[in-house]
Amino acid sequence: MDKKGLSDIITNVLIILLVLVAITIIWFFIKPTIERGAGQLPGAGDCITLRLEPQRCAGATSGSVVIGGTTVTCTSSSNGFNCYDVLVKRSSGEAKIKGVQFVFELADKTTIVTNSTRVINEGDALIYKLAMPQRISAQSVRVAGIIEGSTDGKICSLGSQLPCLAA
Repeated sequence: MDKKGLSDIITNVLIILLVLVAITIIWFFIKPTIERGAGQLPGAGDCITLRLEPQRCAGATSGSVVIGGTTVTCTSSSNGFNCYDVLVKRSSGEAKIKGVQFVFELADKTTIVTNSTRVINEGDALIYKLAMPQRISAQSVRVAGIIEGSTDGKICSLGSQLPCLAA
């Protein structure tokens, strides 16, 4: 019997066993850190599945919006509109949101940000009537979800940009 061939097999088996033991030991140290870190990020994965897309954006010339107990009547002038209607569609995704953020871009590339606490359900489309702080001529709008359960009101990345139309 060739003892040299037998010792090569034993050496290879021992190396494989040592590698498996090392991986197991490292995993036991890393696993609690990963689990603890993931638990500190409520809603972190929600933005990955959430899809909110603006479908239509137009200045509103009729209707009204109640903001903080004050009713704003929607009108237009040569300076633009004080209200906008934005149709938003929510595709599939199990994210729990507590509102929607709207970012309107003006001709000079400045932006006006406004939030709505109206929640859009998965697979639905909803028209948001939004009052502006002043009359504006919005060039485009982008939307993002505000995640429920996040202590700092985590806002997902803005979706695609949609041009706004005159009413």
